Amino acid sequence: MVYITLPGQTEPVTAGRYQLDTTRQGAAVGQLVYGRSYLERKDRVEFDPVELKIQVPPFRTTKLRGNFGALRDSSPDARGRKLIETRLGNPSPSEIQFLLNSPDDRAGALGIGL
Repeated sequence: MVYITLPGQTEPVTAGRYQLDTTRQGAAVGQLVYGRSYLERKDRVEFDPVELKIQVPPFRTTKLRGNFGALRDSSPDARGRKLIETRLGNPSPSEIQFLLNSPDDRAGALGIGL
């Protein structure tokens, strides 16, 4: 799930669903869909006004190993990635593992969770 803290708010709301899959050929494909309840909100905002405009059909990407730029921006920096690698005992976690193991108080308004 993708959560967002909207302008002027202090609590995140569920905004959509992000899924990362791998094709038979090994290519990563990310899919994001805004949630119906989020689309009905008057105070909703786009995650990215160019790549992820507010609309109903799901978005798909193979760029950045299946990661949308707005979600990638909410990933940890190099130091945070090193800390997560150490904590997980995994020298090369997937991008979704970085997102899921990042604290919710990170920079930006987006959060990722199960």
